[in-house]
Amino acid sequence: MYQSLNLLARTEGGPFQQPFLWLPSLGHPDPLHIMPFVAAFFQLIQTRMSMPTGKYKPTDPQQQMMTQLMQFLPITVIIFGWGFPSGLVLYWATQSVFGAVQQYFITGWGALREWLTLL
Repeated sequence: MYQSLNLLARTEGGPFQQPFLWLPSLGHPDPLHIMPFVAAFFQLIQTRMSMPTGKYKPTDPQQQMMTQLMQFLPITVIIFGWGFPSGLVLYWATQSVFGAVQQYFITGWGALREWLTLL
């Protein structure tokens, strides 16, 4: 599977070589480096929505550490997305948007409400 996708990405005039929005090619990194920040932003929203809030906050030290580490995940998305093909980073951003919508229907705003008082 990897070999065939890699071949498609490198085929001249192939589906991954077509432009999309400001991206000249989905098989190459974003030249403006906008997409890694978009993916990280939506990843942060999805992560905050999945965290418990109020009286349901974890009291276990190990669970608290996991919660803190989950908040650093968007930074890794920026780091890896900086040099990865923009098609992959676009997938991450799209997955995070759909995940946030799904999370809203499951648990509501979650801990995102602590950051945005208008919700």
